[in-house]
Amino acid sequence: MSRRAGQLLLMVLMAVALSPSAAQADQSPNNCSSNSLALRIIRDRPIVRIGEQVTFTVFASNVGGDACDITNATITLTTPGPTGAANGTVTTLAVGLDLAAGAVERQIGRITTTINVNRGVTDAIVSANATGVLHDAPVNHAADITKTLGTTVVQPGIEVVKTAEMAGNVAPQDVTYRFTVYNRSVPPIPLDHVTVSDSLCPGVQGPLQGSDVNGDQRFDPTEVWVYTCTMRHPAAGQYDNVVTACAELILNGRTDKVCDDSPYSVVLIPPPAPPANPPAAPPAAPPAAPPAAVPPAAAPPATPQGAVKPVAVSNTPCTLSRANSTTVRAKQLNTIRVRVQGIDAGSTVTLTLPGGKKVTAKTNKDGNATFRVRPTRSGTARIQAAECSDVESLSVKPARRVVAQRPPRVTG
Repeated sequence: MSRRAGQLLLMVLMAVALSPSAAQADQSPNNCSSNSLALRIIRDRPIVRIGEQVTFTVFASNVGGDACDITNATITLTTPGPTGAANGTVTTLAVGLDLAAGAVERQIGRITTTINVNRGVTDAIVSANATGVLHDAPVNHAADITKTLGTTVVQPGIEVVKTAEMAGNVAPQDVTYRFTVYNRSVPPIPLDHVTVSDSLCPGVQGPLQGSDVNGDQRFDPTEVWVYTCTMRHPAAGQYDNVVTACAELILNGRTDKVCDDSPYSVVLIPPPAPPANPPAAPPAAPPAAPPAAVPPAAAPPATPQGAVKPVAVSNTPCTLSRANSTTVRAKQLNTIRVRVQGIDAGSTVTLTLPGGKKVTAKTNKDGNATFRVRPTRSGTARIQAAECSDVESLSVKPARRVVAQRPPRVTG
């Protein structure tokens, strides 16, 4: 080999050793000093129901005055799993991507997925991740960037509680039913087009003044709407009826109707019977005989004559009412407090649950008796004090239903 050829070969080897791809000298650009790799995720809707689709778009950039090159990057997007965490399907959006220093933001990929989380989950999270080679020093380093974005999952809900107000429990009786309606949507979101109807009472009025606090005609989560209905119950007996409240969630071009109902019973007793007519007065005694020669023996004293007063039918003057307004549901532990006025402490109060099971409790010095029960079924419970003819009806609502969601198809 000539001397000149040897010199050329040496120069080529030196050039290779000093090139940017060489491991021992790979800082690029020269004197760069930052990892400026950035990711951004956007979605096409912020609030969805279970089973609705959301489209996510991912962008990447490498902008900064002192940014270092990124090479061979892989970018992925992970969808929400059943618990709402970002542990669902992983989709690769880019492989072997180079982002030189100063690379402006560009779209990397887009996917559309169905939000299929468990019932009760309110936050569905996606996660974008980028990994690559960071050319920040003579020895390269790994770049690893993660960004997350949540989507609110709403589940509309409504609850109605029914009570009755009346002057007593003797028929005939005018009864005013009161229906209290709550927005139970999770997370809180307004509902529209509220309707309330009762199976027995036809003239429901409401919402009463003050229910729609801000006057926007929307059922906000912070509001409680109240309705009433008054009707006459002409005869003694048990009057069973059910109120149904419904509302609509209007979201993403779709309308969902949600309803709840509450059974209630009123028990009326016959009025007291009028007192019996008194017996007729006894006939007048005959005139006394004229005096005889021998005075007659003294007559025995006359037996007093008079009407026998019948035993009057009366109700013990006491008042029985629930001391709390908590909703009672089947298959859950409930605390029920009952207030009895007009009887002594230590009196027995009996709670008869749907199905016939009886539970008793004693009143304290304030006339309160407390029950902790777990009804096995829904229906109407009865509360009665041993010394009081008053009977209180109590609605036991059905156990909360868990509706299984149909697994939707995931795209993207």
